[in-house]
Amino acid sequence: MYIYFYKALKNTDLTLLFLITGIILFALTGILFLCATLIKRKRKLIKQKKKQVYIEQIEAMLFALIFEQLTIKEVIAQYWAIPKDNLFKKLMIRSVVSLHQNYTGNQKLILEQFYTKSDLSEYSLLKLRSIWWKHKVEGIRDLSALNVTDAIPEIRDALGHNNELVKKEALIGLISLEGITLMNQSEIDQIDIDDWSQSCIIFNMKRKQQTFPEDITYLLKSRNESLVLLAARIIDFFQLYTFYPALLQSGMQLTTVKHQQDLARIKERIKTFISNEYD
Repeated sequence: MYIYFYKALKNTDLTLLFLITGIILFALTGILFLCATLIKRKRKLIKQKKKQVYIEQIEAMLFALIFEQLTIKEVIAQYWAIPKDNLFKKLMIRSVVSLHQNYTGNQKLILEQFYTKSDLSEYSLLKLRSIWWKHKVEGIRDLSALNVTDAIPEIRDALGHNNELVKKEALIGLISLEGITLMNQSEIDQIDIDDWSQSCIIFNMKRKQQTFPEDITYLLKSRNESLVLLAARIIDFFQLYTFYPALLQSGMQLTTVKHQQDLARIKERIKTFISNEYD
């Protein structure tokens, strides 16, 4: 009987010990989680304040540059005098690209010159050379948006990248820099140009007011079905009347149902337009 009660007491002590240990561990986990949350929140607030300070500095410099209150040389001197990290450079490039899209003429050229004469274009080139696809995409977008033609060879190399998003972004960037003559090259044959990429290409062509070569009907005969559809959309969107007959006769080689349907809709729209013109 004594042995039975001794074992029961011992088991009770062990159960109580495990219970207390579990409560302590649970409390410690809760405290650690709370501390981690507070630290993360504090870091986020510090970053937001830092970001706001950077934005104010960037806006002051760029608006002085755009409205010619200061020369490029003077603004670059201000830029070099500011202690800056990668966050500052990212915010500066984002602002330069945004302003570049919203201004025309001399202001655009001034922003491009500031981008290349500061170290910002070099920062974007480092991104383009990164092993991380996300950074490569960012670098391509910034360099092509700001017309850095010196980057064309390295962007062209990205057409052979193993990441599809990098390939598509390289194609968009190159067409933005070189025009649609680029699409008559063998590297493009293996790239599936999805609807989003096609809309980006057409948007960039419109924004940069690109001119068209005398003949682009060869694109309608491409082995790359998505390229055929892109060529048709370009002809339709920019109303390139001289290419309408070739477009209406194209697409016999298409095998993808979606491409066939999209091309058929473009043809119907053009037929309706031609019919209305001659009524």
